[in-house]
Amino acid sequence: MARGTDQKQKTLLLLTFLWKKTDETHGVTMEQMLAFLSQKGISAERKSVYGDLQALRDAGFSVTYSRTDGYRLTNRLFSPAEIRLFVDAVQSSKFISEKTSGKLIQKLEQLSSERETASLQHAVLLRERVKTENESVLQTVDTIRRAMTDNKQISFRYFDWDVKKKKQYKHDGARYRVSPWALIWEDENYYLVAYDGAIFKHFRVDKMEALLPEKQPREGHEEAKGRFNAARYARKFFGMYGGETKYIKLRFCEELSGVLVDRFGQSVVLAPPINGWSETVVTAAVSPVFFAWVMQFGTRMQIVLPQDVRRDFYDFVRQIAQGEEEK
Repeated sequence: MARGTDQKQKTLLLLTFLWKKTDETHGVTMEQMLAFLSQKGISAERKSVYGDLQALRDAGFSVTYSRTDGYRLTNRLFSPAEIRLFVDAVQSSKFISEKTSGKLIQKLEQLSSERETASLQHAVLLRERVKTENESVLQTVDTIRRAMTDNKQISFRYFDWDVKKKKQYKHDGARYRVSPWALIWEDENYYLVAYDGAIFKHFRVDKMEALLPEKQPREGHEEAKGRFNAARYARKFFGMYGGETKYIKLRFCEELSGVLVDRFGQSVVLAPPINGWSETVVTAAVSPVFFAWVMQFGTRMQIVLPQDVRRDFYDFVRQIAQGEEEK
């Protein structure tokens, strides 16, 4: 091996060693670096290693030294807390299959030191979440994004599950052809919002199959300019189940104030509490999902107005109660 090639390899090997063996609280000694290079068949002296470390600093890597901790690589692209956040997001996402989650987490682990990787693996073992069986979701999302960038339509088959857990294809298996306009991550699932001839519709990405980009340009440009806003669309279709959008007056226990802010955002107006109760007016799509959300708070939240929504809510609760009694 030529001397120049050997020197370049030595510098890269030292970078790899520092990357995997050091972190914010653990360092390595000069003796450990020399021993590592010797294991790799490279004979080196302290002076040449000092030169390699300076070369890494000159290249933008923060290699620090202290008498107590030794040498450490400190300026990583992501902090341990950020990587753990990414791992949690991947593991928690229902639209990513278990197999794909494992591959992504292995890639994220490569950004960490060995000690941090061990803690990431432990965190993953603590989680058991419902995951999609669709292994092609990430590829589907990528194809959709490219189609939006290229201003092209897409086509796909769309399915749901029956009681036997078998796929039931919509439109008798015929392909949907739509114009993609937005991807929304809602309730741990990815949804495509697309223009379909006359209106905007949404589709769960993990229930889309055999997706292909089409040559035809997207439709709905004028409609998107005038009426479509992804954030408003997500709020309107509460929990991604549509219904008529209405202004709804809610009365709730003061302790639920944070729940209202979390659900409807900082702009929600909460009336000053009287005897522990407050009121607010929100905009939501009236649907079973909205009713179920209200119902989870029991007597601590009430629909006040409009009267027809209040009546429909009590009919919804009554039907559930009757269903329980019939059992």
